[in-house]
Amino acid sequence: MKGLRKVAALVVVLLGVAALLFALRSCSSDDDAGSDPESTASAEPTAPPSLAPAKMSTTKIERTIKARLDQNAGRPTRIECPERVTQKIGTTFDCEVFFDDEPDTAAIATAAVEIDGPDGHYVWTSTPKSQGE
Repeated sequence: MKGLRKVAALVVVLLGVAALLFALRSCSSDDDAGSDPESTASAEPTAPPSLAPAKMSTTKIERTIKARLDQNAGRPTRIECPERVTQKIGTTFDCEVFFDDEPDTAAIATAAVEIDGPDGHYVWTSTPKSQGE
């Protein structure tokens, strides 16, 4: 039993010495002459990686708006939204609404879209355009 206690005490002392050496090594400066030049940190600050906002396609949004406006107008419509938008809460964009069977005419309405939730959830409203617009 006494031998086991001596071994345990020795292990504790060795772990303490190893921890002390690790702490001293961690506190040493990067200017050590014996250190590997490739492993030292660069003196120049590095810019944080840029996290570009995620983009999403508006195809599904166009289809949803078209289905509702086709039903409300009683005739086919064509919706033109930007191809891709930022998928971030608060992003807003407009889509132009045309009658599909009247090519080369001015838009009849604008559908204002706002991303209001995670994963690109959105709300939209349409506003008819007056003839002078």
